[in-house]
Amino acid sequence: MQASSLVNATACSQCRLNKQKCEISSNPNICTRCLKGGRSCDIPQLQKAKQAPQVPKTCARCVKSRKKCVRASPLDACSDCIKRGLEDECLSNIGQTSQIAITTSRQPQFDTLTSHSDNSLVTTNGDKLSTASNFGVHSCFSSSLFLNAMDDSLINYVDYQTELEDPDFIPTIADFYLCANWLRGEEFKKRRPDCVMFDRERFLSRYFQAPAVLRLSTCCWALRQSSQAELCLSYFNRAMKALQRSDMDPSLDLVIACSQLCGLAIVVAMKFLVMALKMIIDLKMYIDPADSPWLIHLTLREKEERRHVFWYCFVSYATALANFATQIQLTIISDGVHHPSQVLDPEPIFFLNNAIPFTARLFQEINNLKILFSHPPSSPELLLEIQSACAIQTRLPDKYTLEFDNPSSVTPSDMARFILQCSSLASNLGQLNLILQSALSIHSRPIMFLSIAPLEKFKGDDQMKIRQAINQCLNSAWRIYSLYKFLFTVSTAELVESDELWRYDPYYYACPFLEMVFVFWFFSCRMDPSWMEFTDPALRNPLEISAPLQLMMSKRPLTFHGGAAIPFFTVMKCALDEMEEIARTNVRKRFHHDDYDTNVVEVGMRVMPLGQKDDQASQPVEAICYMGLLGHCRLSKRKCEVSRDPNVCDRCLKGDRACDVQQFRNAPQVPRVLKTCARCMKSHKKCVRTSTSEACSDCIRRGLEKECLDNTVQTSLTITSTSYPSQFRSLTANSDFDDHTSNGDTISPTASNFGVHSCFRASLFLNAMDDTLINYIDFQTELEDPDFIPTISDFYLCANWLRGEEFKKRRPNCMMFDRERFLARYFQAPAVLRLSTCCWALRQSSQPELCLSYFNRAMKALQRSDMDPSLDLVIACAQLCGLAIDYSQPVVAMKFLVMALKMIIDLKMDIDPADSPWLIHLTLREKEERRHVFWYCFQHYTATLANSTRQIQLTLNSDRVHYPSQVLDPEPIFFVNNAITYTTKLYQEIHNLKILFSYPPSSPELLLEIHSACSIQTSLPASYILQFSNPSSITPSDTIRFIEQTSTFESNLGQLNLILQATLSIHSRPIMFLSMAPLEKFSINNQRKIRHAINQCLDSAWRIYSLYKFLFTVSTAELVEINELWRYDPYYYACPFLEMVFVFWFISCRMDPGWMTFTDPTLRNFVEISAPLQHMMSKRPMTFDGGVTVPFFTVMNCALQELEEVSRTNKRHGFHLEENDANILELGMRVMPLGQKDDQASQLVESMCYMGLLGLQIGNKIRWKGIVEDSWRLFWKLL
Repeated sequence: MQASSLVNATACSQCRLNKQKCEISSNPNICTRCLKGGRSCDIPQLQKAKQAPQVPKTCARCVKSRKKCVRASPLDACSDCIKRGLEDECLSNIGQTSQIAITTSRQPQFDTLTSHSDNSLVTTNGDKLSTASNFGVHSCFSSSLFLNAMDDSLINYVDYQTELEDPDFIPTIADFYLCANWLRGEEFKKRRPDCVMFDRERFLSRYFQAPAVLRLSTCCWALRQSSQAELCLSYFNRAMKALQRSDMDPSLDLVIACSQLCGLAIVVAMKFLVMALKMIIDLKMYIDPADSPWLIHLTLREKEERRHVFWYCFVSYATALANFATQIQLTIISDGVHHPSQVLDPEPIFFLNNAIPFTARLFQEINNLKILFSHPPSSPELLLEIQSACAIQTRLPDKYTLEFDNPSSVTPSDMARFILQCSSLASNLGQLNLILQSALSIHSRPIMFLSIAPLEKFKGDDQMKIRQAINQCLNSAWRIYSLYKFLFTVSTAELVESDELWRYDPYYYACPFLEMVFVFWFFSCRMDPSWMEFTDPALRNPLEISAPLQLMMSKRPLTFHGGAAIPFFTVMKCALDEMEEIARTNVRKRFHHDDYDTNVVEVGMRVMPLGQKDDQASQPVEAICYMGLLGHCRLSKRKCEVSRDPNVCDRCLKGDRACDVQQFRNAPQVPRVLKTCARCMKSHKKCVRTSTSEACSDCIRRGLEKECLDNTVQTSLTITSTSYPSQFRSLTANSDFDDHTSNGDTISPTASNFGVHSCFRASLFLNAMDDTLINYIDFQTELEDPDFIPTISDFYLCANWLRGEEFKKRRPNCMMFDRERFLARYFQAPAVLRLSTCCWALRQSSQPELCLSYFNRAMKALQRSDMDPSLDLVIACAQLCGLAIDYSQPVVAMKFLVMALKMIIDLKMDIDPADSPWLIHLTLREKEERRHVFWYCFQHYTATLANSTRQIQLTLNSDRVHYPSQVLDPEPIFFVNNAITYTTKLYQEIHNLKILFSYPPSSPELLLEIHSACSIQTSLPASYILQFSNPSSITPSDTIRFIEQTSTFESNLGQLNLILQATLSIHSRPIMFLSMAPLEKFSINNQRKIRHAINQCLDSAWRIYSLYKFLFTVSTAELVEINELWRYDPYYYACPFLEMVFVFWFISCRMDPGWMTFTDPTLRNFVEISAPLQHMMSKRPMTFDGGVTVPFFTVMNCALQELEEVSRTNKRHGFHLEENDANILELGMRVMPLGQKDDQASQLVESMCYMGLLGLQIGNKIRWKGIVEDSWRLFWKLL
């Protein structure tokens, strides 16, 4: 890459225009292409221009008079000097100014500003900072920094335009001094402003060339801490004006400017933050600069600056998620960016806070909790279940935790330890631990609020949960108080150096302060006294901290007035006042009190322009905080209190308006009514009801209102048997007692996990048939396509197949969903899901044309669907993918697989349903279905990576999804294969090996080194390995043991072990192929490696043969129950079979006889297995014809025929065969529509397999088609 870029940089204009490589010929004045083309070449001029010294655009006289210097050529005098007769003086000044201009203009010259720039040193996490302060700038800026920036003129960088520059955007010396004095001042060191995440020395060195919005926003921050508020707002308005007039092309400068403007505001800040985040996405700053090839030109210092800017913006993003009720409609992840670190040049350049990644994670945890508790559940019991199912995922390392024994106080020794801890780790640990304690408190506070009711209202287990929540909140609140006191003491007593004070700012995060006050207030003023005895006696008197809290609030900076600060300090002051009142009167207020206070104030935050005083007419919005008081009403966000009249609440009574509290109270008792009455359902008409009557308009017009109402009561009962999930409960009597077993450990060996009841209940069919689509759709002018309308015959087809014997014998590729749920909602399921299931029902039958007809209808339904991601569409695409694979067309299958994977990413199915708060409404059975669907698709994804050279341009990870398990309701619901996770890992190992051996190395010795450095990482548990002593045979006792082992662990162990042995063989096969050369060509050490590879491949090949024979025996002799036969399908994985044949063929027909003496004599007779292999291949199902199977069985037949021929003639073919044979056949896979017979005109592509022949050919005429085969063929000629 570097060589080509250099050639292009010095290419002549003609070669550059044609994008061709420009090579110098024997004549240095012309390139080879121009010489051949007979045209002039400008390469000499370009080479001279490259060597010429840089010349300024402006001569000294024009610089002084600030005029534009216009020259006919770079080496001529300017037109103004020629006009005045000063041509000689102008030319003499060129040599004097050229050196100055190179070092002072255009780009910041770090070599002249800091003599140590070339020796920049990056330290990670501040561990190497001992005596050096990581304040981040030199203690004294170089004087040349000021002189160069001031003397530089913008006349060199702009062209004259008819429109004059706005005076507000022109940089001035005063602005430069303002920023420079602030960035090196003492106040800057004491309290870190929110904005400084960039390289300040670089900013000052290029100040006059920086964008106006960046310069002006920095001036805002320079004035923010001063007493010149009006001047600061003036700069802010100028910065806003500059931002509006900018072209908004994404750049690092604009990201920094928007981040600075974001730090100056609260609600208004969201707009600037969204701008910055969008530009971060456009600039791909979520990928670390070290992993970004397009940023290779940046220095370490510039890359670290980008990293610091990203992390500052990401923490702002996570903070906004945690604080604001309005969510940002952008998703950014930080997994791809390294943690920020320090650069020494020679002093530390950046502010470093190593705790920043943990801070961001805690904010994300708080956001998840806000979403979880955004709407209350239907009962206190459900709230307790929700809280029990959710846990704080982020754990801080011990060194980042400020630990102290007594939650209510920090001792002087603790304080000294904390200061040392913060300094040594270069982290804001006080603020980090404040957020941690807030997250723990927020997690338990909704449960603590249940203690407003007396103790006796709850059961024993619920009481224990509430007591734990109370003690957790109380402990966290006291620790927050102690940490704030610690920060307040350090910041006021100056216990640390001035350049470290910014780490101890007690007002940087104010929300933990509010969380602490909420807990103390509830504990003192609302909690029922009966819970008090279960708390720590030492922590029961929060009133003693009222005075210190008031003092801390009174000492807040001037910047904490107005906007978001008003509701903060208003509610905290009111809470502390009520605590003091309760302490005096000892009378606690309950939630449902009778008195009504007309002076109730709803505390919110007003949205106003920056600097404007509080205006009651401005828009009030919800104040920022982690979690409010959880006591607002449904609509007006006020507390809804029932008056003496139970039919109206106090607020509606006072406002003289209608109140619907009675309807909401009785809503759960009202039976649900169908949209369609019995008469309209029978005549298939839409049932339209008026607002004045519950009867439908058609019945009213016919005078049948009473009959309509009577029928409505009857049909309301059918809801429990026709709509999902209500009818699901009636169909399965025990579904209220779902028993969720993990990994099938509690299922007895006799219990079948076939997945559905042995006999479907009759009501399942009756309910599905009686249900009508008239209840679920609105009439439109466009008629539904007849191909998409569900029919009774389709329903019978699916139902009979899903409970039939053939279904039990051989598990189809598609079965990952809940079949009983599918049948219960068959007539409401998407058309593509219904039709793809019908395809599978017909796939094993003798009606292939009808199956393909359903497939075409399913494709039509998929094309016409809106493609909004849903679980049903994922299942449908996965079924179509499996169907294409079953038809031996993996290229067609890949399209459906990519669709399914994209929807999985959009639906966040790569996060386990148990860890997804947005899926808390799902039952255990529905969550397990999502888990099974994910793992089925993930297995196809990894299998495609292992089999195909066409890589999927998507990355999917399974680390966050639990392993699939079984659900009993009351019978097992799903197919369970506990070995699926190890299967996917082995596929990933094969994929890594394919990449490793995708291109041959430069020599056999290097191939041996590569093999030695690579090892198989995935190891199976001993319980999942089918172990047998003799690789060439499995004894009857082994067979019985394998069957018991498979049944006990509910895993497809035969297929898993086939892939394991194939992986071991693939790992060693390239080394084994070196044995085509005689033994004496290799050193002793290399001989030993090749012998080991030969024996490993031979052992794996015999074990694959034995395992196939075992599966073939079990599947034909019916040694297991019929519903377990699908675990022993010998044709489910065909690639290990091909790997075995390749090994047997090579050792028999290509390996030099000198190596044969080092193999096991009992494993050398390959002719005896030729007939059994031919027999296994002849017994394959009819579905294994066409597509990928054509090259599979063709190459295997040819290999076995050559094996028999070599056995008869004892004559082996060497590698170096005649290459000009016109009869050479290249085996590949033809891509055709499903069901079409082999067509020689169809596209021929590389066949699917783990690893091809690596350039070898079978017999004299058979080669394997592949993109790597030709390069390996050349490699073997080195032997």
